[in-house]
Amino acid sequence: MALSSRSADPVDSVEDLRTAIESAKQRMEEEQARERTLTAEVEQANERQRLRRELDKHSKALLDQRRKNAMHEQKRRWVDTDQFGPHLPEGLPIRPKSTKSQHQESCGESIDFGNLVSSFEYVWRLEHLSWLRAWLRQEDMDGVWSQVFRVADGEFDFGYNPDGGTAEDEQNGTLVIRCWGSRIAFRYRIFVKARCGKFVQWGETRDEFQEWKEEYESWEYGPDVHEPGSRPSSLTSMGIFGLSHQQLLRSDWVDNDTLTVKFMLEVRPQGDAYSASSYTQLLKTTVNVPGPTMGSDMLRFLEKSAGSDVEFVVQGERIKAHSQVLCARSEVFEKQLTTGMKESVSKMITIEDCDPASFKTLLHYLYTDDLGCIDELLSKAHGDGGSFSGTQLQALLAVSH
Repeated sequence: MALSSRSADPVDSVEDLRTAIESAKQRMEEEQARERTLTAEVEQANERQRLRRELDKHSKALLDQRRKNAMHEQKRRWVDTDQFGPHLPEGLPIRPKSTKSQHQESCGESIDFGNLVSSFEYVWRLEHLSWLRAWLRQEDMDGVWSQVFRVADGEFDFGYNPDGGTAEDEQNGTLVIRCWGSRIAFRYRIFVKARCGKFVQWGETRDEFQEWKEEYESWEYGPDVHEPGSRPSSLTSMGIFGLSHQQLLRSDWVDNDTLTVKFMLEVRPQGDAYSASSYTQLLKTTVNVPGPTMGSDMLRFLEKSAGSDVEFVVQGERIKAHSQVLCARSEVFEKQLTTGMKESVSKMITIEDCDPASFKTLLHYLYTDDLGCIDELLSKAHGDGGSFSGTQLQALLAVSH
């Protein structure tokens, strides 16, 4: 059998190899230059990170100083109004005498101790809750805190500690409200959102009064808050609804690895019920004042079309309105009706991509500033088997802005 010859593989020439070597050297030099650039950029990134931490430190110091200054301002007001200080007058100020005439057969008054109360609601979402412990270890922290909010004379923030604190802490608690300041009277409620979407109250509604403290400091409040070693007998277990952090993660209170809680605060500002100014605020003469009618009056104004001077055409239906109201409430309509556009002359505007019912709802909102009409439109759409999406709602409101 004759052996078949196989042609030899092509071999690069000496010149080709030298060219390839020079090309490799050039790429190597480029990569080395890129490494030097990247090294310099890493050093700059490290410096930026250091500066951010320094900025965090100064920002925290600034916030602490502002809080101290706010406390000093509050103390100054108390001293100026003889509510606190080393030189208080003896006894309480005399309550102003009534100026009512002596021949009056009957009279009365009502003192409202809650008319100055400020209400505050805060919804806090803790997402990817299963990562919280790892994050706390990385940041060397015991718990996570919200930003600080001012309500009346007090400052508050909210915190969650999955372990409820340690024996070294001044207070132990899982989900807490922290109050900054002194002589703060407030009422609080804490709610937790279930997987079904309903908020359920955890613990009781509590009234608290934070006493005067020599230094500006905070104190914590919540259903399971207590001082270490003095847990009340009624508190059988720590945690939200008595659940540990791991139990909470597997419960119906955590949906899609997210815990949603709601804090409701009512704060009464500091005030002396016996001073003339505060007494005037607390004392209310019993007078029957009719409720507001602006919304209903404006709606009747729209529905009667009296004095209307502009007309909309929506899918063939003509809807009358008042240009002055529209210009005051909508930048879009103001430009159409006052800047020389054809609508400013014809006083007729054609609306596309919107049905008459939806457009009337928009006019209802512009005239009354009442979103209830939009809720009714949504309910009607669902009740009739129709669909009225959030995108359509945004588009409807965008017509006027």
